[in-house]
Amino acid sequence: TDSVEILAIPRSDAEGTYLTYFFLSHGLRHMPEFAEGLAKQLSSGDRLYIMHDLQNPVDPRALLLRTEDNCPVGFLPRPLLDDTWKLLDRKEEVAVFVERVNPPPLPIQQRVLCKMQVTAPDGFSPCSGEACQPRSTSGTED
Repeated sequence: TDSVEILAIPRSDAEGTYLTYFFLSHGLRHMPEFAEGLAKQLSSGDRLYIMHDLQNPVDPRALLLRTEDNCPVGFLPRPLLDDTWKLLDRKEEVAVFVERVNPPPLPIQQRVLCKMQVTAPDGFSPCSGEACQPRSTSGTED
């Protein structure tokens, strides 16, 4: 069956300086077998690092999430890639942390809830890329 994921527009702090994105890591089921066991051992607040998966056969812009000791635990969701690449290209700090680890029986695609915090540069408009736009306008009025 198909699944639908809804991503909230990132929240900014009171000064409008920092943006916070919440998302579930993607693709854990495509990682080496040990990655699922590692994901279960993650704790709230653990830092995750972003790594460009340059040779990803599905998406050459894919950004892999890894632990401090270089173990993969999933990918950033595609709708966040435009924002993240814009920020990385501008040399902005992009920090990803584990917010919560959901144990089984929740499905593996809902295992690791992440929080990404970034400094919002002047003129940056989050979720303005094509991937963040609605896929259907059925049921909406003009």
